[in-house]
Amino acid sequence: MPPSDRNALSMIIYEDDEIITHFDGRGGDTIVISFAHMDFPTAGRRYWGSQPLEKLGLSAIGIVSKRNVWYPPSIMAPVLDSISNATALFQRVLIYGFSMGGYAALKYSKSLHADTVIALSPQASIDPDDDVGGVYRSFFIEPLHAKTGITSLDVSGNAYLFYDPYQEGDSWSARFVADAYPPIHLIKVPRAQHETIDLFASTQALEELFSYCAAGDISGLHSLVTKRRRLTWRRVEAVTGYAISRNRDFGWRLVSSNRDKVTDYIVGLLARRYGPSPFEP
Repeated sequence: MPPSDRNALSMIIYEDDEIITHFDGRGGDTIVISFAHMDFPTAGRRYWGSQPLEKLGLSAIGIVSKRNVWYPPSIMAPVLDSISNATALFQRVLIYGFSMGGYAALKYSKSLHADTVIALSPQASIDPDDDVGGVYRSFFIEPLHAKTGITSLDVSGNAYLFYDPYQEGDSWSARFVADAYPPIHLIKVPRAQHETIDLFASTQALEELFSYCAAGDISGLHSLVTKRRRLTWRRVEAVTGYAISRNRDFGWRLVSSNRDKVTDYIVGLLARRYGPSPFEP
């Protein structure tokens, strides 16, 4: 059942065996559409980003896949049709997603008439014919995912793709999308690994991300990424791990001299990966 106005709160506007779609209307001129990542729980009325979006007072559509099926077009067709009335209530559309959800954010941005698209560590394709490697090709189902990689016909709006250039699979996806849609802004997040979403986990950081992207403020975005990178434990783990892999004693001395930043949890991860520190008790 489609909402009749932009203030209609907490409705399920579409559901089938594969997808559940939530609508939270809170007024305003902008609707945020979120696509959930893989393994996202579907119990209750939650969708990806529901809590920070509520705190920010933003109207939202939350699209959640009930299994890790990568939102293929044959499954998404009725979903897109069902939410067209809701998006028509707003002047601007902002879409975002992470990983599997980032793929969908890009894939359906033109169909959803997006003004702003934010894709965090997306896969560009899981079709082996696109020469995709890594773990995600194991989710490929023929014919469901055949020829479903991102193309120039899929993407519209001011689009941003965030990725760690040291992650081979994510770098491949970034290049694939940039070849398909050259206007996209590629934002590097070194040593974030696949979890670029960690940078924007707080409500304040998400608000800044939306604001800079909607305004097309690339300089502000780079400053935000630099500031947020310093606060993520994954960067600390990646940097110290790299140092240990290059020079074991130097790397572990670096860990010991920065124990205010390197938590016991990170030390445990490093020890399991590289062996125990000669300088830790």
